[in-house]
Amino acid sequence: MKVALLLCPSWDAQFPTYALAALSAQLRRRGHEPAVFDLNLAVKRLDALGPAAAKVPASAESPHADLMEDSTEPYEDYFAAVADRVVSEGHRVAAFQLFLTNVGASARLARMIKERDPGVTVVFGGSECLTFERCRHYAGLDGVDAVLYGEADASFPRLVDEVAREGRPRRGRGVLLRGDEAGWKDEQEPVEDLDALPFADYGGHRLGAYRGKSLHTCRGCVRRCVFCSEWRVRAFRRMSPERVHAEVLHQLDRDPGVRTFLFADSLVNGDLRGLEAFCDRVTADGLRIDWNGYAIVRPDMTRACCDKLARSGCGELFFGIESGSDKVLAAVAKGTTAAWNARALEDARAAGIRTAAGWLVGFPTETESDFQDSLAFMAAHGRHISRLDPNLFTIEELGADWDRYGLTPTRQATYWRTRDGRNTFPVRVDRFRRLVKTALEQGVQVYWEGLAPERFDARLDAMLEKYERGEARGAWAAA
Repeated sequence: MKVALLLCPSWDAQFPTYALAALSAQLRRRGHEPAVFDLNLAVKRLDALGPAAAKVPASAESPHADLMEDSTEPYEDYFAAVADRVVSEGHRVAAFQLFLTNVGASARLARMIKERDPGVTVVFGGSECLTFERCRHYAGLDGVDAVLYGEADASFPRLVDEVAREGRPRRGRGVLLRGDEAGWKDEQEPVEDLDALPFADYGGHRLGAYRGKSLHTCRGCVRRCVFCSEWRVRAFRRMSPERVHAEVLHQLDRDPGVRTFLFADSLVNGDLRGLEAFCDRVTADGLRIDWNGYAIVRPDMTRACCDKLARSGCGELFFGIESGSDKVLAAVAKGTTAAWNARALEDARAAGIRTAAGWLVGFPTETESDFQDSLAFMAAHGRHISRLDPNLFTIEELGADWDRYGLTPTRQATYWRTRDGRNTFPVRVDRFRRLVKTALEQGVQVYWEGLAPERFDARLDAMLEKYERGEARGAWAAA
């Protein structure tokens, strides 16, 4: 049976998502015919041809319930053509990979497909479906027939089998069917043995438009950062070094010209000994690959370890540095100190590995004194940071634990404030500007919302103007 796997904007244009390649492999193993529809890439190309009337907004600028609902307007003809193609090619299942930033676009295209052929089974899944509450919400959207709760490695192929055999999906573990609220249960079907998964199938992707391939080698996280949901929704599991090595060999055999890989896990070094064993195998084989990944700061990841990673082809590591203040790092439950962070950046750069640093600006407990520690850290260690990815802190991932941080949530999640008035949106914007200025003075590249640094101030000014207009008319009252 033909199955359309759809990725709506907005998503990164550097590497394809792993999930669609992994599900393609699962479906082909069972005799189905998956086809990948990468709308994200197409919209990027359309934008490059000329200015669109409306751009995909950054997630921090939109309340979760209203994300991107009208942002498809400049691309309406293209979306309509995709819906026509899904139906005309005979796809009986249309499965959407959901992220926070593409919910509205996915919902719009789902409705367009159902308008053309109500018999197509529309399925939502992905990282936006890792919590039961969000799945319940999406299962009630027009045009959606089923939502896959949690990891869909087993539930999605089984659902496709059911549609092929019976014309419709059944209720089951990890599946929420529209109109079947009685069957909605808070039960997932996680993969216990990641080594048993088939190799990712990128045959349906336009690899020439990307830098390389994405691979996943683990799920969950070994840390418990308070702002992150990964450890809350998934237990930590990893592939064996042998299985990861075999995956890389398979991908090189399938596409010899693609030798760049992004390990798109939450962290590549959750099992440091396993990572080193993989690197030893790559080096022993003489494989000439370039790989990047996300990493946690850990004291046992020494300079010698970084040298080993570099010899295996590690070109860049993205560290969640978050702050230069030990007080903020403790409040975040990051499991590191500023000194450890500085050493990790220095060791990686000394080994020839580029370093990207994630940074949280305006954590609820961050004081001006704490922020001064961050500026001092950047001034002292910026030379060891290749790229800075700063973020204005939002409180969505803190759940409802607002009293602990003395917060007053507002109707727009971006504009939360502390009850004492010391941490507000304008305060966070001011700190953001100062952090970026200090980083640029140290020669650090700064990436934010896809903008060039010279456009940061104009963007921030526009955000402040919007905030102040809303404040004047009481639009950002307490939620």
